[in-house]
Amino acid sequence: MGRSSRHHAPGDPYRIVLQRLGAVAGDALFIGDTAGRVAAAEELRLTGHHYTGSADTIARIARFLMADE
Repeated sequence: MGRSSRHHAPGDPYRIVLQRLGAVAGDALFIGDTAGRVAAAEELRLTGHHYTGSADTIARIARFLMADE
Protein backbone atom coordinates (compact mmCIF):
# COMPACT_ATOMS: atom_id res chain seq x y z
CA MET A 1 0.00 0.00 0.00
CA GLY A 2 1.04 3.60 -0.46
CA ARG A 3 3.03 2.93 -3.60
CA SER A 4 1.95 4.41 -6.88
CA SER A 5 0.55 2.02 -9.43
CA ARG A 6 2.47 3.89 -12.13
CA HIS A 7 5.56 2.23 -13.48
CA HIS A 8 8.48 4.37 -14.54
CA ALA A 9 11.81 3.67 -16.12
CA PRO A 10 14.60 3.91 -13.50
CA GLY A 11 15.58 7.50 -14.31
CA ASP A 12 12.09 8.93 -14.87
CA PRO A 13 11.39 10.15 -11.31
CA TYR A 14 14.71 12.01 -11.28
CA ARG A 15 13.99 13.65 -14.65
CA ILE A 16 10.56 14.71 -13.41
CA VAL A 17 11.96 16.29 -10.25
CA LEU A 18 14.70 18.12 -12.16
CA GLN A 19 12.15 19.44 -14.63
CA ARG A 20 9.74 20.60 -11.91
CA LEU A 21 12.55 22.36 -10.06
CA GLY A 22 13.99 23.84 -13.21
CA ALA A 23 17.32 22.32 -12.21
CA VAL A 24 20.21 21.03 -14.27
CA ALA A 25 21.40 17.53 -13.41
CA GLY A 26 25.02 18.63 -13.04
CA ASP A 27 23.98 21.09 -10.34
CA ALA A 28 22.17 18.51 -8.22
CA LEU A 29 23.30 16.11 -5.52
CA PHE A 30 21.25 12.94 -5.14
CA ILE A 31 21.46 11.12 -1.82
CA GLY A 32 19.98 7.65 -1.90
CA ASP A 33 19.76 4.70 0.42
CA THR A 34 20.44 2.05 -2.22
CA ALA A 35 23.27 1.69 -4.70
CA GLY A 36 20.73 1.10 -7.48
CA ARG A 37 18.99 4.42 -6.93
CA VAL A 38 22.30 6.26 -6.79
CA ALA A 39 23.42 4.56 -10.03
CA ALA A 40 20.16 5.54 -11.76
CA ALA A 41 20.67 9.17 -10.71
CA GLU A 42 24.30 9.13 -11.83
CA GLU A 43 23.25 7.82 -15.26
CA LEU A 44 21.39 11.13 -15.63
CA ARG A 45 24.56 13.01 -14.62
CA LEU A 46 23.42 13.88 -11.11
CA THR A 47 26.16 13.68 -8.52
CA GLY A 48 25.29 10.64 -6.43
CA HIS A 49 25.97 9.68 -2.83
CA HIS A 50 25.00 6.37 -1.25
CA TYR A 51 23.79 7.12 2.26
CA THR A 52 25.49 4.90 4.82
CA GLY A 53 25.51 7.29 7.75
CA SER A 54 24.97 10.88 8.73
CA ALA A 55 28.61 11.93 9.16
CA ASP A 56 29.64 10.72 5.69
CA THR A 57 26.58 12.30 4.11
CA ILE A 58 27.11 15.66 5.81
CA ALA A 59 30.74 15.63 4.63
CA ARG A 60 29.62 14.79 1.08
CA ILE A 61 27.11 17.64 1.07
CA ALA A 62 29.80 20.05 2.26
CA ARG A 63 32.21 18.91 -0.49
CA PHE A 64 29.46 19.26 -3.10
CA LEU A 65 28.60 22.78 -1.98
CA MET A 66 32.25 23.85 -1.80
CA ALA A 67 32.99 22.58 -5.32
CA ASP A 68 31.40 25.67 -6.88
CA GLU A 69 33.34 28.17 -4.81
